[in-house]
Amino acid sequence: MALLLLGACTCGGDVCENVDASSAVAPGTAADFKQNVRDRVLFAFDSAKVQDSAKSVLDQQVAWFKVHTAATATVEGHCDSRGSAEHNLALGEKRAHAASDYLKHQGVDNSRLKIVSYGKNKQPVADATTEEQHAQNRAAITVVN
Repeated sequence: MALLLLGACTCGGDVCENVDASSAVAPGTAADFKQNVRDRVLFAFDSAKVQDSAKSVLDQQVAWFKVHTAATATVEGHCDSRGSAEHNLALGEKRAHAASDYLKHQGVDNSRLKIVSYGKNKQPVADATTEEQHAQNRAAITVVN
């Protein structure tokens, strides 16, 4: 009995190699977004200003949303553990709005994006004891629904 192996190819430069077809994700899905687009932008301490370094990430997100026109997302605002819960909820909301507004200004329809603030209440990315770890928790994360 012969087995037919179905696979996919991935190409980089002049080299192509077989990859396991089961590892491929369906285009336009949350898994596709997470695998192929960076989902988060970071913010400076106590700031909701989209930094120039974050714009390239958001531009990648815009490009993905323009291809996958039925996709919707929630932009989550996160903060590090410093500051009051009330302050961080407000700051997280400002960060989510800042990232969402950038996406909208670049052509992603308003109806496709929702925002939510977790402040410092959601599980942090990093257990923060250093400034670099705190910085990883100051983010707007785009989560495709």
